[in-house]
Amino acid sequence: MNEKIKELQNKTLDYFNSFQERYKKSMDAKNAEELHVVLDKLKIVGNEGPFLQKVLMLMKKKVECDIPEDSSTRKLWSYSEIAHDLNVNLEKMTDDIINEGLVNGKTKSNDMERARFFSQLKEKLDFIKRVSQWKSHLTNPQKLSSCEAKLEKEVESLMKRISEITVWSSDDCSQINLYFSCFVSMQNNEILSSVVKLHIDSIDNIVKNRTQKLESDAMANLNVENVIPRLLSMKTMSLYMFSFKEVVNKRIDEFLNTYKRQRKDGTGIAMLALKLEKDPSGIGEMIVAEHNAFKGYNVALFNSKTMSHGIDYVLEEIRTKDDQIDTEDLKEKFKKFNDLYRQLTKENLQECGLNITLLINNAKMSISKIEQKPDNVKWDANTRNKVPELMAYIFAVWTLQNAHFFFDAKGVQGPDLYLLQPHAAQIIAIFYMLGIDENKRILHSLQKKIDENKPQFISNLLGSKPGLVSNLVQIGTGEGKSVTLAVASCVLALLGFD
Repeated sequence: MNEKIKELQNKTLDYFNSFQERYKKSMDAKNAEELHVVLDKLKIVGNEGPFLQKVLMLMKKKVECDIPEDSSTRKLWSYSEIAHDLNVNLEKMTDDIINEGLVNGKTKSNDMERARFFSQLKEKLDFIKRVSQWKSHLTNPQKLSSCEAKLEKEVESLMKRISEITVWSSDDCSQINLYFSCFVSMQNNEILSSVVKLHIDSIDNIVKNRTQKLESDAMANLNVENVIPRLLSMKTMSLYMFSFKEVVNKRIDEFLNTYKRQRKDGTGIAMLALKLEKDPSGIGEMIVAEHNAFKGYNVALFNSKTMSHGIDYVLEEIRTKDDQIDTEDLKEKFKKFNDLYRQLTKENLQECGLNITLLINNAKMSISKIEQKPDNVKWDANTRNKVPELMAYIFAVWTLQNAHFFFDAKGVQGPDLYLLQPHAAQIIAIFYMLGIDENKRILHSLQKKIDENKPQFISNLLGSKPGLVSNLVQIGTGEGKSVTLAVASCVLALLGFD
């Protein structure tokens, strides 16, 4: 008899505890449909009624039959206990949403964290919205229903802060960008979509109007002292409002291009650049570095700096580090390159009717067609001697294709500085990479082995075929690695290499 009572008790407990397990799983997964089924069923069998009384009597029977307690004894969860747990969890979830707010550590962190936060918030809000309809299971359904309303109130509060901004400092711009990013993420996750869409459009208009006002104020008086603070304000918006970076930078570019046209020569933009670079915040220097209107000025600045490091300086630096290099031979080849490069540039430098194709064809005609094969590379002295001439043509094409900086610089001192042109270190770097000084290296290596009495090496060396030798060159940041590699590649292509 006792065994049957115990078996019946376990089955009853299993039945009730299955509701508890399903309740916990549906709460963790925020599965409102499954949770509703569990609550409705448990309310029928686990509410304070006749059926539950019979179950409790069965539990009591165990004591009367003197059945000992064991580890399998479990507590029976009634509907009232689960309903209480549900309401506690829902109120805590609601309080957490309100207390955490829309602007918090997660939404301030980065785009990924912000997107994750609002995705999870959407899941919670949808769950609360569904559950708030189950009046019979809830003790405070009004609190759940008011959750979205409180978030909407916070959205309005954030928007009010934006509308009250007048200074547009870097902190103000960062704040606007954060609120805007939160609104966009809310819209993407369909949280208060209709509300935040209106505010997204409003912020777009606010930023647009602010940018237009700064631009029109600058255009009203093109005096440098009037233009600079407006440009700095626009660039501050670009830097600290990442969502509007592209739009604001475009307006800065448009203004600067208009400014150049109004001033009619290159002196205006150069003077503006000089003044901007003195801005103590560093923002002015960023404007000069990042916007195309100042590209010619930056080219001139770069050229003026590299002029102090001419061919003699470069070769002396190399000589102190590697005495195997034939610096006299390199200097002679540099002169050959430089003379032809200057001649080609001077003859073809014209604002209209520039014929780059003719120059390219002349470069190809200056060499006979060479066919390179993996097992038969032609890289003898005759081939290497053609390199300076080819480089002169290639660099001349590069300079002339970018000559608009030169033509825009009318009226400035030293207009030639506005031409994109190679500096001595780039030319010598290409010579070195392509082994233009290779003869002296071979002789130096040969002499060393002779001195070491190794005739076998001499035999191998004299019997070897001339070929392109790999050389490593170090070029510092901002010293023209891309152009150096591009020209070296063009030379190799013209000499038959794949």
